[in-house]
Amino acid sequence: KLFDSTGEKDLRNDGVLAIEQMKLIFAEIERKGIARKVKTNLQRRVMEGKAPGGQQAFGYDKDENDMLIINEKDAVIVRKIFAMANERYSLRKIVKYLNDNGIKNTNGGRYKENGINKYAGSDWVDATLHRLLVKTQYKGKLLHGDNGKKSGNYTREYYDCKAIIDPILFDNVQLQMKERNMYKDTTNKEEYLLKSLIVCGTCGKKYYVRKTS
Repeated sequence: KLFDSTGEKDLRNDGVLAIEQMKLIFAEIERKGIARKVKTNLQRRVMEGKAPGGQQAFGYDKDENDMLIINEKDAVIVRKIFAMANERYSLRKIVKYLNDNGIKNTNGGRYKENGINKYAGSDWVDATLHRLLVKTQYKGKLLHGDNGKKSGNYTREYYDCKAIIDPILFDNVQLQMKERNMYKDTTNKEEYLLKSLIVCGTCGKKYYVRKTS
């Protein structure tokens, strides 16, 4: 049965059924139109130099006018990370350096305070560091949009933004990472009897099984 504000609709009546189907079609058209407008507005914001929605990339922030700005405190860490990568330090060694020196990933450790997202910071891991090192935003090319599979013809594109890393240094690090295969996927999707249940008695971190292949 179908009900609206006027009461029950008799879908056994061909006329009523046709009208309801037409309403659904127009509602879908309206929904797609709204989605296009929202995406166009987001795209325009980025083109105007404003910060994209959500949490900003490590090393960036937004001012009172929502303009994308560099967080100089975190930018120093970003430059150190790229310098170490350029000096052929492995991801694991860079992660160890950051964590041993108490340098936190300020994008991690999210919690809510008065309904607002706050970030307490978290330890670095290989995967997080890898995502940072390949993010073109750091050389002044912000990749923004979706994967092209959603409605609205709004695919991902590169937009100019403030750079933290020299583009030549950034590209050189990418070449080194590709040549040396610096990043290996350590995500463990296998199922084991005691997965996530056994922890280290010293540091408290969970044990995981390395892939055999």
